[in-house]
Amino acid sequence: MRSLWLVPLGLLNQVVSRIGLFRLKVKDPSLCARCPTKDCARACPVGNSDLPMNFIRRGYYKSSTCIGVGDCVEACPYNNIYFYDVRIWLSERLNVKSISIKRLIMK
Repeated sequence: MRSLWLVPLGLLNQVVSRIGLFRLKVKDPSLCARCPTKDCARACPVGNSDLPMNFIRRGYYKSSTCIGVGDCVEACPYNNIYFYDVRIWLSERLNVKSISIKRLIMK
């Protein structure tokens, strides 16, 4: 019975990912280029091995296969990866400077 819920939840997550409610961004793409371990790619539970290449080339990663667990964020040895979601997008659009979310990114 439990497995019957997994398929619809996975499909819902893919739809939400395509809409773009979040993406993974890096503070400095050059850190990714110099990273010898590429731990972010190894930590991904769904096997998104192209994370480092996208971070270096575009500065962000957005894919319908990303499930948003955050293992890659935690695995980065440089604390360079963060979630860019609707809260950060709104704070940038509204030009809010004292929002606590921005402080979380810059840690």
